[in-house]
Amino acid sequence: MLSEKSPSNSLMPSISSSYRCNYNSKLDFDLLASLCFDVSKNSSQAEREISLSFVEAAEIQDLNNKYRDKNYSTDVLSFPAEDPHTLGDIVICIEKAESQARELGHSLDREIAFLFVHGLLHLLGYDHEISQEDERIMFDLQDRILAAAQYQR
Repeated sequence: MLSEKSPSNSLMPSISSSYRCNYNSKLDFDLLASLCFDVSKNSSQAEREISLSFVEAAEIQDLNNKYRDKNYSTDVLSFPAEDPHTLGDIVICIEKAESQARELGHSLDREIAFLFVHGLLHLLGYDHEISQEDERIMFDLQDRILAAAQYQR
């Protein structure tokens, strides 16, 4: 089980974060590192770097349009890296996260943790858009990770 205070192993990814919006995270980035490790512990991904960016709706819409040919804002995007030392980039739209947290009746921290885990699972090769079985597997992992981190709805 995950703990906010103690990661499950000493092998941890390096998470660099940037804020290109009016938001200052209260989320414990040690917890995010713990989540990263626990998601990737059965793979060779544990020590790879992850870039985490918080952006506004206009920026994520531009990225979504440029890389996915979808001209609307979204809550999270993941971009796998080609560099063997880097797992990839996770981009979270703070405006969407705030709106979804209000809609779903939980904290912004819980929503950010969910979006981070969702993005990370995509970087690790999970994809809920392939089949119903793949969706079930990915969403079950998300639920288990968030429950272990005490981020239930």
